[in-house]
Amino acid sequence: MNGIILGILLILVIGFIIYLHIQIVPKTKMYVVERLGKFHEVHQAGVFFLIPFVDKVKTKLNSQTNYLTLEPIEVETNDNTKKVITFSNIGYTINDVQKLIYDHPDYNKELLSIVYNVTTNSFKNYSSQEIKSYQTDIEKTIKDTLNIKVKSFGIQITSTKFKI
Repeated sequence: MNGIILGILLILVIGFIIYLHIQIVPKTKMYVVERLGKFHEVHQAGVFFLIPFVDKVKTKLNSQTNYLTLEPIEVETNDNTKKVITFSNIGYTINDVQKLIYDHPDYNKELLSIVYNVTTNSFKNYSSQEIKSYQTDIEKTIKDTLNIKVKSFGIQITSTKFKI
């Protein structure tokens, strides 16, 4: 009798461990999986199984366009006028998850710093009168410059929109 109870208990524990290690990735997510603490693979939409005590999900990322949230930035134009720029949209997509997560573990903070520097430098080329007329050109310049600066991150900037 004790053997049957022990067997049932063992089956329940093993079943519970297996249940906990079945992962379902939503359509809009990517799961980064580590095996024994090192990068193993990236899983996208669907079901997969983690090997108990060996695999773990390190992080879950958005597989669609991600957006940065920035505080307003004070910039100076070439005629020494100060303007406050508010970005309503800086979007990026992830091309290389391994580069992003392992080479740039604090990527969000790094991205914000790069955006700030690129933005303040970009506005130095325009006068306060030109900003409104050249807004589309400035947004394109910022986007192109950001893409060059963040190439090593494994991401691509898809949009930059700001308001003055």
